[in-house]
Formats: sequence, C-alpha cells, structure tokens
Amino acid sequence: MQNAHLPNLIKRAKEANKLLLVHLDLFEGIGKDQAGLHSLTRMGLNGIVSTKAHIIKLAREEGLLTVQRIFVVDSESLKTAIKVAGKVQPHAIEVLPSTVPAYVIKEWQQSLRIPILASGLVKTEEDVGVV
Repeated sequence: MQNAHLPNLIKRAKEANKLLLVHLDLFEGIGKDQAGLHSLTRMGLNGIVSTKAHIIKLAREEGLLTVQRIFVVDSESLKTAIKVAGKVQPHAIEVLPSTVPAYVIKEWQQSLRIPILASGLVKTEEDVGVV
C-alpha cells in the first residue's frame, strides 16, 4: 500500500464506523520511526501491525492500536515472542501460521493476557479452530 491512498481509506473506514490498521512493515511512503507514526496519527489512522518491537513501542506511545505479528517456527521463537511482547505490550498478537499447536496459543494467553489473532495458512472453516 502507498501513502497516497491512505487518506481516502481512513475516510471510508470512519464513514463505515470501522477501525483501520496498516501493516507498517509493508507500507511505502512513510518513515518507520516516531515522526512517521506521528504523521499517521494526525491523518486519523487507528493503528498498525508490525513484526518490529521498537515500532510497536513507538506506536503505543503515539496512542495507536498495535498488533505485533509473530512467526512461530520453533520452541525458541515461542519463548522469545512471550518475552518481547511482555516488554512492548502490544494490544494484540497476530500469530503466523494459524496452524500452530493449541498449546502455543494457550501459553501466550496465560503469559500475556492479550488477544491473540491467527492468520496464514487458513483455507477452510475447520482451519479456524477456537482455543
């Protein structure tokens, strides 16, 4: 997505009474720093998604909703995710792929007590199991 389209998208989201978050890591045309986040806030953006802990921290300080995207590939990435998310306190975590074992989600819920979103590799309704 490019910065030029954002004001129109923000306007349409507000008219529809919806929240709009952008995946900042993939967003072109705005700095991935405090000044860039401040600009997004002034535009009226509701929040961001990012894999980068320092961006999540800055976005929270700016008053934006934050979703930290985390890829789980092994037990060590699970431990690291809990440690990092505990420090930066995102509003929610997005875990990829959605097919991680249920115990991973339960461990995060118990440790962090924040909403967990699952995405990636979802194809059927059965893939959207509820923990």
